Amino acid sequence: MKKVFVALSIVALAPVSAHACRCEPLPLEEQFHRAGAVFIARVLRAVPSSDQPSRTASFTVVGRPFKGDPKPIEGLISASTSAACGVDLVAGATYLVFTTSHPDFARRA
Repeated sequence: MKKVFVALSIVALAPVSAHACRCEPLPLEEQFHRAGAVFIARVLRAVPSSDQPSRTASFTVVGRPFKGDPKPIEGLISASTSAACGVDLVAGATYLVFTTSHPDFARRA
């Protein structure tokens, strides 16, 4: 069985401070079109990755997905700094998630 982790771009559903980011965000419509799955997720647990400057999070889907099937996704990975266009995944927070699969993040059980 293949465990799937995805790199993601997310939009927080709560207001947060704006920070400088080195990448230009795509228009929402284009993000939706490019995403494999789009859904609202509540982060259950977030931990720093041991081998990369990123955070890995377990989550639960809130409501019905807007696109795709998030069931095979076992975790979310985001860069840990806004300078790398990442989002600080916080346990208990709710996010709108646009997933992008990446072969480097696929792992076999």
